[in-house]
Amino acid sequence: MTGIHPELRKAAIVVMSLPPGEAAQMLAELEPAQAALLRQAMERCGGPSTGELQAVTRELSELEHAQATAAPFEYLHAIDGERLLPFLAGERPSVVSLVVAYLPPWKAARVTADLPYELQSQLTTLPDVRAIDPEIVADVADELRLQLSPLLDEHRLAHPVARERPRAASNRAKAG
Repeated sequence: MTGIHPELRKAAIVVMSLPPGEAAQMLAELEPAQAALLRQAMERCGGPSTGELQAVTRELSELEHAQATAAPFEYLHAIDGERLLPFLAGERPSVVSLVVAYLPPWKAARVTADLPYELQSQLTTLPDVRAIDPEIVADVADELRLQLSPLLDEHRLAHPVARERPRAASNRAKAG
């Protein structure tokens, strides 16, 4: 449906497919403005077709699989989405889409909803992470990690148990 950002529509479809209690709980965990935006999207998109629901479910499943098998942006999971916004707002839409594709679905929906409208309107659909050269994904992840290093250091100090896995790209750089 036109007028609703595709990712916001997907989030609305997911919430509408949940049992009422779970949907209410999920909406209650969002910031009031985010919950209102999602409720509005739910009203505007109406009931999704079975095919659309299956497509969104399949995409979420594929995304979760991609995140589980190769999570170059895993370090972003520890950073609050609100703190990511200033960094993402200055990036190209293609970079933002790539990063959002690797976030957990709930965080991706929150971050996307909070992006400046101008940037939201430039985003189309999440990239098929399997189609992007893993070297490019690793390079983008490494660059963003450098930009976010103050936030990551702050998180490590606050949560000393959290450990990051060594990056294959870092190992390649050292070997090269």
